[in-house]
Amino acid sequence: MEYKPLVLSGNNWMEICSKDYWEFINTVVFEAGIRLLLERHRRRPNFPFPDTKFNPNTGIDLPKSSYSVLYPWFFGRGAEACAAHLAILEALSGLRDVRREAQELLNSFIKASTDAILKTIDRNKGRCPFRVNTNFQAIDHSGKAIQVDPSVRSPADLFCAKGLLVSKESDKVAVGKRMFWEFVEIALDSGYQSEYIDESTELLSHVPYMLALGAIRYLITLESDRDLYDYAKLVATIITTVLKRHYDAETHVFSEYVLKTTHQRLSYLNPGHAIEFAGLGLQAIEAIEEAASSLSSDISATFEEAKFTLPKILINSFQFGYNALHHGIFQAVDTRTKEILDENMPWWNLPETLRAATRAAVVIDDAVLKRRLLDIIAKCHNDYFTYYINPQLMYFPFRTRNGKTGCVVDVMPAVPEADPLYHSNLSFIDMQDVCLKVLCPKEVNNHR
Repeated sequence: MEYKPLVLSGNNWMEICSKDYWEFINTVVFEAGIRLLLERHRRRPNFPFPDTKFNPNTGIDLPKSSYSVLYPWFFGRGAEACAAHLAILEALSGLRDVRREAQELLNSFIKASTDAILKTIDRNKGRCPFRVNTNFQAIDHSGKAIQVDPSVRSPADLFCAKGLLVSKESDKVAVGKRMFWEFVEIALDSGYQSEYIDESTELLSHVPYMLALGAIRYLITLESDRDLYDYAKLVATIITTVLKRHYDAETHVFSEYVLKTTHQRLSYLNPGHAIEFAGLGLQAIEAIEEAASSLSSDISATFEEAKFTLPKILINSFQFGYNALHHGIFQAVDTRTKEILDENMPWWNLPETLRAATRAAVVIDDAVLKRRLLDIIAKCHNDYFTYYINPQLMYFPFRTRNGKTGCVVDVMPAVPEADPLYHSNLSFIDMQDVCLKVLCPKEVNNHR
């Protein structure tokens, strides 16, 4: 059957609550993604993790040697994505013929990935490095064994912590909680290090704060009221710190980096990262407010301010980065000169914007801003499903497109292999949850 994208008009909210919309998302995003994992596992059944060792632009497998290199942050991302898909599996009518097989496979991926995380931290001083060999020892890009620095933390550490948190195994969850707090204590105290981006030690980034927010929804399932208070306080502290340091309230301009010594805001902006921060911030706030019977006046005030400010960060960052001519969001722009600093348009920032804009629409009261958010949702949805979906690869998205030509380009955002149903699929699952609970629960419940 020929692929035909579902196109939104952007005229009303009921479009993203309709039966047609979520049947389309179920088919093209969730069901296709799970079938892709099933198909690739059947081809290589001895590989215990989600097999995304292929080029998402071409579908061509990476060399066999790629299986000797493992990325721990994919252990964490893969486990988190598999757990999220398990939670919606029964509702995916298009998978009736493979549901049991899919359930068993997703569970096996979670166990294998979280087992691998434990082995990785055991061999690497409690750390999850960016890249390891099949013995889970940290290696550099050439495959040479290296020692990790236990005094810093990186994205892989946080992704692996989240993977353990969704494992539903008490011993692994305990390790995941410990890793989360280590990340918070070290990375948020200038001990953040990103192995795949050359970031100056003279700069402070908002990214580690954003990553920490993404774990809150899993952490608040704990029974302890004291723990819940700690998480609420942490979320409030993160939001306050980032807004004070990286956001200009007068212009609504967000800065990815500030100087460590003076806290001067630089004009570099990754629009996708700023928007992702807004979405994960709103997600964390909702999770805390749903779980807490009451919050302190200070925390409540911080959350209310965030509900006012985060949607504005989203809208303004989208305006800086959106490429209406070639349908995508630029990787990086200069907010002072409006210069495009990186003309590549990765796939992931469109679904992350859909997630964030849907969440922002719930909390913002201003009718004009709500209308702007609806327009953003329509643009991002239409661009993603028209220009990024590859029908020849089970609807898996192309990795990157060039903002000057609109052509698909073989530029990897971080790692050479494909994403394990993380950015796109988790964004749409979260978007569905928002529609289910708040925007239009009756309509979504009727076809979930």
